[in-house]
Amino acid sequence: MFPKPLLLSSVLLACLGLSEALAGERTARITLMALGDNRVANLDALPHRYDLMIASADVKPEVLTAFRQRNPSALVFCYVNTSDINADSVKYPYFARIWNDTNPHEDWFHHDATGARVKIYYPKYKNRCAFHTGKPGLQQYLAGLVVETLKTGRYDGIQLDNVSTEFPFRPELVGKWISATPVNLVAAQWTADEVAMLKAIMKAVADAGLKEKKVIFNHMRSGEPQESRAYVEVADGANCESWMSLRTGLEGRWGWKAKVEQAREVNRKGKLTNLLCRTDAPSEDEALFCFASYLMAKEGDDAYFFYAPGYKMANQRTWYPFYDADLGEPKGDREVRDGGFLRLFRRGCVGVNPTDKPVTLSLPQTYITLAGQEIAKLSLPPRRGAVLLAPAKDGGAPGKDN
Repeated sequence: MFPKPLLLSSVLLACLGLSEALAGERTARITLMALGDNRVANLDALPHRYDLMIASADVKPEVLTAFRQRNPSALVFCYVNTSDINADSVKYPYFARIWNDTNPHEDWFHHDATGARVKIYYPKYKNRCAFHTGKPGLQQYLAGLVVETLKTGRYDGIQLDNVSTEFPFRPELVGKWISATPVNLVAAQWTADEVAMLKAIMKAVADAGLKEKKVIFNHMRSGEPQESRAYVEVADGANCESWMSLRTGLEGRWGWKAKVEQAREVNRKGKLTNLLCRTDAPSEDEALFCFASYLMAKEGDDAYFFYAPGYKMANQRTWYPFYDADLGEPKGDREVRDGGFLRLFRRGCVGVNPTDKPVTLSLPQTYITLAGQEIAKLSLPPRRGAVLLAPAKDGGAPGKDN
């Protein structure tokens, strides 16, 4: 049997001499999602430190201000949907404006063979009308919306939602995701339209003198590497939803290797990644597996991580102590070792077993687990991860340069 990792209280961490190693600087960059109705009271329930917030446009300015006061070095991005407009959302002023602006332009929407507008997220939503992102007029409208949002001064960047690398209008999705297939639209044209839209938005941002702002899209996927690369080349980075879970296997287009390598590749291009691991049943084991996998992929300071059951602040109250580990800079890339993967950092290391068999990794030196145990080998059950700290020197704190 493998011992279950411990979530340690701050008192216990202090007794073990580990609290100093889990305070101050940290290796990870953690994202707070704030989509939908999020208020200052929701933020008050989250005493931890974040590095990036992605907020709906209707999140009140006082929430953004309070977040910046508590996280002065963090970035704040605004969520902008580019794929559709829901006629049933006109009760909200922000969406009412977009509906009123776009609805008169029939050519800005996709249509089926009968001439009806194609609906997406269907049948859950009956009136989400799909934008035709290849239309220059719509591209300029969306670009103007992005520039206007950035000029408010409230945001450091934009997250464009539903810029899908997957072709979302396949015939087999009729009645399950879409109301019908659009006329004269194939996968290659969809990708070209999305790239053209991204280019129009990026150009408008640059022309407005806002090149220091970042524009990322949601979302890249390892199963569509070519499409993802085409989008990433244009934008400043990408979200990746459903990035990792305990169901993720090792191999294949959607496997652990492909997901980690894609994130690493994007970071190495100097682009931002925001790896979103949303789950219906959060657990410490899964959180640590996903987090350790993120550290395997992370290159530079523009790699962000999220793990929670939802995108409202109320869903993100659980904070795992390993988020705060200060491992320092990586000493190199991940390496295959004893059937698993190991990556060394200046003040610790990370181990991951993404296989369906238990492994025991030999370590190049002794390390300290977050439970305070000194080990020379790391035993991991299938689909598990671990964060280890370098041992103390001369009475210093574990994980620190002593």
